Amino acid sequence: ITIDNGIMQMLSLSKVPIISLFGPTDAKKFSPQHKDSKVLDSKKIYRSKNVSDITVEDVLQAVKQFVNF
Repeated sequence: ITIDNGIMQMLSLSKVPIISLFGPTDAKKFSPQHKDSKVLDSKKIYRSKNVSDITVEDVLQAVKQFVNF
């Protein structure tokens, strides 16, 4: 689980499951593009550029997709 930053970009190269949190940055342009990648974009979910608007519940729902709950 990571916010949009350089480390997220490097981690995505390893193709491990990753959940990326986006706020003001363009998720379409900068999000990882592999099958085990999940993007939570506050602009799409809450119509806000504030990444802090993404809730713990939003993240837990995304995690559950990776662990098959």
